[in-house]
Amino acid sequence: MIITNQQAAKTFGLTPRAHSRRSRCRVQPGLIGIGPVPATQNLMQRLDLTIRDFDAIELNEAFASQNLAVFRLLGLEDDAERVNANGGAIALADPPGMAPRLEREGRCPALPQPQYLMRTPV
Repeated sequence: MIITNQQAAKTFGLTPRAHSRRSRCRVQPGLIGIGPVPATQNLMQRLDLTIRDFDAIELNEAFASQNLAVFRLLGLEDDAERVNANGGAIALADPPGMAPRLEREGRCPALPQPQYLMRTPV
C-alpha cells in the first residue's frame, strides 16, 4: 500500500484505490470517549457527505461502550459490518496505529474499491 497525495499519484501514474480524509475536534474531558462523533460530523459537513457514503470505517476506540455510543450517535447499527471489518482496537488489544501496520504487512484484506474510508485519529 502506498499512501500519497493526489499530485504524486498523478505524477507517477498511480490509480487511487481509496480516499482518506480527516477531521479533528475537541470535546470536554467527560466526553472524550465520543470524540469521533463531532470529528466525523465536521468531516461529513465539510465534504457534503452522510455516514452512508463511507464504505469502510475504522473506529479506534478501546472500549465497547465507546464504540456503541459513537455508532448510535452517528446513526450506525450496533453491528455495522463496515466498521472495523478487519478488527478494531478491542480485537487487536488496542495497539495504537496497528490497523495501518497490519494493512502494510498484508495481514488485512485490501481496502474496498474507492469511495471513502474514514479512520478516527489515534
